[in-house]
Amino acid sequence: MRQAKADGFSLWDRGERVRFRLVIGCSGRASFVVGDHVFLEDGAFLASASSGAVELSREEFIELADSNPLDDIWIERDGLDESSVHSDLRFHFVDREATFVNGGFPVNFDGRVNCVPAHYILPTPTMMCAAAVQAVRSTERVLIPLDATFSGWLDAEFRARARRRGIATPCG
Repeated sequence: MRQAKADGFSLWDRGERVRFRLVIGCSGRASFVVGDHVFLEDGAFLASASSGAVELSREEFIELADSNPLDDIWIERDGLDESSVHSDLRFHFVDREATFVNGGFPVNFDGRVNCVPAHYILPTPTMMCAAAVQAVRSTERVLIPLDATFSGWLDAEFRARARRRGIATPCG
């Protein structure tokens, strides 16, 4: 939170009247609930950078959209690959739409089991948040590499912390 404030970002208070273009869930708990859709800009993106699909209340949003076929809230099914739970979900609300990136699942999760020690996973949420911000700022809609300056800094910080704790890291 200190770094976000130092970078010019303000901390969110639900009492404020704000609209978000990008919401990154990284608290490890359901921090953006179904009623919070009123805080989204039209065309907003929601990306989970946590360890599960609960972060952005994915299931609640789907239940809301599917609860009544006659209301003004639904999931855009045109172009949706319903055989893949990782397809982006485009939600239509009364006056806007928003996209759950990777179907609301963590953006680094493609369904494979990763048997990685916890100390190697620690930088992952940081990289996912940085990548999501970088992607939203980009005008390109293709796969782009994570900013080399950021990833170099993060790698150096991670390796230094691991050395201080006596943990061996891959390739160094």
